[in-house]
Amino acid sequence: MINRDGQVYLPKVGAINLTGVRAGDLESVLRSKVGRIFTNFDLNATLGRLRSVQIYVVGQALQPGTYTVSSLSTLINALFEVGGPATRVRCAISS
Repeated sequence: MINRDGQVYLPKVGAINLTGVRAGDLESVLRSKVGRIFTNFDLNATLGRLRSVQIYVVGQALQPGTYTVSSLSTLINALFEVGGPATRVRCAISS
């Protein structure tokens, strides 16, 4: 299990920092760290319980607001979620 600090602890290997590691790179990062201590081993890493995160979209989005997206989402995923950029820009002029 990854702790709140983004680390996983493995006996004899120690703490491995996984902050910022992409899901597709997880197994190779772990294999590299474990390979410094062990040889001839099998390793399998899975993403069991992913969190969702709440984002706030403001500005010139078609549907600005609050959205809940997967923690694996990117900025592009969020842009699709809000329907893309607004086609018309509204300007407010105050005097």
